[in-house]
Amino acid sequence: MQKELLYLEELYLSEKELLELLNRAKSNYNGITKKGIEAIALKYQGYSNVEIANLYHVKANHISAWISRARSRLKADYPLTDLCYS
Repeated sequence: MQKELLYLEELYLSEKELLELLNRAKSNYNGITKKGIEAIALKYQGYSNVEIANLYHVKANHISAWISRARSRLKADYPLTDLCYS
């Protein structure tokens, strides 16, 4: 995956745009899903699961679970085009 652009369904997103979309979506969640969205943003910025876990004072395997939960919720609740054009 390129750092500058993410290609998704014929749509190019810059890092800034992707982080803005994640931040916008994050405001609609709480708990593990919200933490997972934050972790996705940190992963995209180059942090490892261990580094993110250290920031949250949890075990690294929690980060993988959070991300999995967030991805599932985001896919179900926000089709990509809805996020980009709302």
